[in-house]
Amino acid sequence: MLSKWQIVFCILIFCGNWTWSEVSILKLDNQIIQGELVDFSHEPAAHLVIRSSASVEEEQVFCENIVKISFDLGNSVSLAADLAKVILNDGSVVYGKLKDGDEKSLILESELLSGNFTIELTKISEIFFEKEIVEQEYNTDFDRLSFKSGDVLDCFIESFGKGYLEVQHDQLGKITEYFNKLRHIKFSLLEPYKKENIGLTANVIGIDGSSLSGKILSLKNDMLELEVTYLNQQLHIPLNRIKYIFFKNGRLSYLSDFPKKAYQTKYIAYFPGGGSYRPLFDQNIRGGTIELSGQKFHKGIGVIPHTEIAFYLGGKFKKFQSYIGLDDEVRRRYQNSSTMIGGSVVFKVLLDNEPVYTSSTLYWFSPPQSVDIDVTGKKVITLIVSFAENGGINDMANWGGARLIK
Repeated sequence: MLSKWQIVFCILIFCGNWTWSEVSILKLDNQIIQGELVDFSHEPAAHLVIRSSASVEEEQVFCENIVKISFDLGNSVSLAADLAKVILNDGSVVYGKLKDGDEKSLILESELLSGNFTIELTKISEIFFEKEIVEQEYNTDFDRLSFKSGDVLDCFIESFGKGYLEVQHDQLGKITEYFNKLRHIKFSLLEPYKKENIGLTANVIGIDGSSLSGKILSLKNDMLELEVTYLNQQLHIPLNRIKYIFFKNGRLSYLSDFPKKAYQTKYIAYFPGGGSYRPLFDQNIRGGTIELSGQKFHKGIGVIPHTEIAFYLGGKFKKFQSYIGLDDEVRRRYQNSSTMIGGSVVFKVLLDNEPVYTSSTLYWFSPPQSVDIDVTGKKVITLIVSFAENGGINDMANWGGARLIK
């Protein structure tokens, strides 16, 4: 009896005009496979059709061996400019227009889902209406509204409506505030988020920057069915709205996903009293997307010299892989100014405090380098970025896609 996949493959052979999503799959061994994504099976595995002028072949790639699936979007949809950014307690991100709500939930018109999306208020951490801002510490027993005027209001959010929310304030009583006056909403965390170990997980990245994690259930009619465990929802995502799919909690672990108790950081300023800089996970040191020679990385670490990060491995991993270099933002600065200086660093890797890798000096114009190191049996890996020339000027260094493989 033919399997579902074999039936699909037979149809493809006899119906050469079928259209599927063109994808590029990066495997753990750094091999790249390109073809048409036609199915996901429950192993789980991605099934591709690879066409050439002479043949049509099938390829099955187990998801635990996949680093990233990149979609060839072709004529992708245009995005609205006035999207709110909703961050969930588990770190998921959804962009969209706030359409309505009540005392329990918020309704978002999502570009990723091509439709409305309901989110429980207890699942939401923050909502940004403008570019992200750095909030000062405040009493986390309250919700906080930050206004475009610069004012803030600590209160209790009671409900959402069309274009507004209602809050309760100790002195001011019940107030209605409108979204068009707000920059940011910070929700009080009633219960600490508890990370669930649900095994191999797909992280779906939309063309709008949305990011949702869950288990892939099926691929039908150009729609990916994703079971989002944290939201207890099964979502249908059009393939033409997906940019990447990453896989976690299998053989691959990203260093930026390590809990705080599993790493330590150290920063030494070039000048005494030069302040303190913490590495940024999944962002460059300026808070933007990690980018190396035009390649954007959803995962990775952004730092400046001299930053050291020690991750505790416990002898559980076999390989460390990363791309290293200076962020493309430095390249763009040089292109826009003839008086720029700086932009040079050296990357180092230590295993159990023993040096095992030192890069050449990488400049703002240098292509990124690939790092692939055996870490079998090692307990600690330390990532270091050091000064090269001109102190730390314009030294926006990236560990792009830094990951460990079991």
